[in-house]
Amino acid sequence: MPEGTVGMFSALTFRESMDSLGWNAQQVSDHLGLGVNMISGMRTGKKTPSLEALARIAALFNKPVADFLDLPPTADWTLRHYRLAAGLTQAAVAQQLGVDSSAVSKWELQRSRPPEGTVASLAALYGTTSSELGQVIDRAHDGPAEQMLTLTDSVRALAQIGVRSVLREPDSVKRRQTLTDIRGRIIQSLIVLNAAMPHLDANTLTRAKQTVDQLAQMLSDTADVDQ
Repeated sequence: MPEGTVGMFSALTFRESMDSLGWNAQQVSDHLGLGVNMISGMRTGKKTPSLEALARIAALFNKPVADFLDLPPTADWTLRHYRLAAGLTQAAVAQQLGVDSSAVSKWELQRSRPPEGTVASLAALYGTTSSELGQVIDRAHDGPAEQMLTLTDSVRALAQIGVRSVLREPDSVKRRQTLTDIRGRIIQSLIVLNAAMPHLDANTLTRAKQTVDQLAQMLSDTADVDQ
């Protein structure tokens, strides 16, 4: 079933584009291969084109596809908005990237993150930068799992700094107590991560495992020192 533009198609832009060239419904119909009734309906907003037809409309009037869509400010765009603005269906994106269209759907529904290796290709398709698209993806996934990973990664980073600093100090009660505190935070983070792992998607799980490995290594490195 063709992907539609219901609720997004800008009848005003379409109407103004026709009027600027002095074209009637029959002329536009001939150019686009759409019925006259369809053209008339799009002028009034009673009908909306498929995404494929919208790409032809944009090409006919030599305007960006985004001009014919009522989209939010670009700062609020999601992956779906970028795709629609590029005039691409989920199937077309999937074909370009060599993935299943269901994967593209999951990315847009925030059920999974696009693999890091595909972000650059996705950005190129959408006419933006990898950095900008990466921020969009990060923003979309800044849920409980992402917050948990951010927190535990912060613990890891601070623990690494703390361990390096403490190990340079001479042995003392204070040094041992500081190491005990650091190890306690590491253990708490490991407990949180291990409890969350069964509920994480593939990409988030990979990141969590990396953090677990690093935290576990710090525990091992300080096991004999904290005595």
